[in-house]
Order: sequence, then C-alpha cells, then structure tokens
Amino acid sequence: MKIVLAVTLASVFAFMWGFLSWEVLPWHQPQAVQSPESFQKVLSEQANTHAVYAVPSWEASKKDGMKSFRAGPYFYGVIRPGISEGSMGKSMLIGFGTQVLSVCLFYGITLLGTFKKFSKYLLLGLLVGLITGVSASIPAWNWLEYPARDSIAHFSDSLIIWTGVGIIFGTVCRKRKKRYFAVN
Repeated sequence: MKIVLAVTLASVFAFMWGFLSWEVLPWHQPQAVQSPESFQKVLSEQANTHAVYAVPSWEASKKDGMKSFRAGPYFYGVIRPGISEGSMGKSMLIGFGTQVLSVCLFYGITLLGTFKKFSKYLLLGLLVGLITGVSASIPAWNWLEYPARDSIAHFSDSLIIWTGVGIIFGTVCRKRKKRYFAVN
C-alpha cells in the first residue's frame, strides 16, 4: 500500500512541477520572431511534412566543411504544417501517464537494493535527476547549440522532479523505527 501511495504522490508531484515549470515560471518561454506571419509563410512553403528540420541541412554543412553552419543563421526544430490533430486533454493524459511510468521505473530501481532509510531514497532521486539532466541537457546544448538558459531549465526540471520523487519515496516508504512509550 505504501508503494501505491508513493507512486501516486510522486507522479502528481512530477506532473505538477512540469506544469509550474512550463506554464508559470518564465524559463521555458520561447523567443518570438520579429514577423510571425512572414516566418509561418516561409515555413509552410519550405516544409510540407511534420518533421525535425535543420537549416542549413546537416548534409550541406558536411559538404562545405561546416562553413554554412558557422556562418549562420542556424535553425533546428520541429515544423508541423497544417492543423494540429492533438488536444490539450490528450497531451495532459499522456504527460501524466509518462510521469506514472517514470515513477514506476524509479520504484523498480529501488527493488535492486536495500532502501530502508530516507537518505538512500533522497540520494537515488538526486542521482536519477543528475543522470537524466546531464544526459538530456548537455548533448542538446553541445550538438544542437541549445541556449544555455534553456539547457539549465531542462536540467533543473530533471533535478527538481527526481529529487522530489526521492523525498516522497523516502517519506512514505522508509522503514520506521518502532517507538515504545511508557505509560504511567
């Protein structure tokens, strides 16, 4: 029963942190282009498939020894031409399901060792946060020139979520010492 409670609380925490991070805090706010209408027009003329695009293309950059890449401007991102088929409700459901699955995987890691103390759950959460933050944020910053501000925000999200999950698991699942009180 403790595990169900820990998974539920940790999943809700992770989902709510995602909401706060992306909707309330300013650190995930993308920059706006100077003329959105003309930019959208160029995108719709040049990209007719929902895909990840790079300008200049990686092939062109390789051919000219990375000169076009270094000269800039450089773009790397998702372009979805046409009307979105998604909905906020569906995205929220998938987002929450992803958090539940991730927290269940975290619980799976705890099965590999002896986790009786709060500090072990906290340390595991911190390490998972560091691993996911480093492995996702630094490559995007290094290879795709993701801005440092955005890399730090994504790294911080991982660290905050997984440290919070460790705290919740440590609080709910740790072995508690039996306390005996004298009754007068």
